[in-house]
Amino acid sequence: MAKKGKATKQTILMLTPETHLRLKIAAVSQGTTMGRTILGMLEKCYPLDVRQRLSLKSWSKDPR
Repeated sequence: MAKKGKATKQTILMLTPETHLRLKIAAVSQGTTMGRTILGMLEKCYPLDVRQRLSLKSWSKDPR
């Protein structure tokens, strides 16, 4: 489990902010523990970007 967690964090660090936002939307809609874990990692990697587009409504209106 620990090895998988490290790999996940490394993978997330390599993703682009746009992919991060898409992952975040999927995580929010799933509402799972893994989703919350990903959200935590996203906020650490891209705190400003993630907080700026926190709601799903803003994502659908402005999908940049």
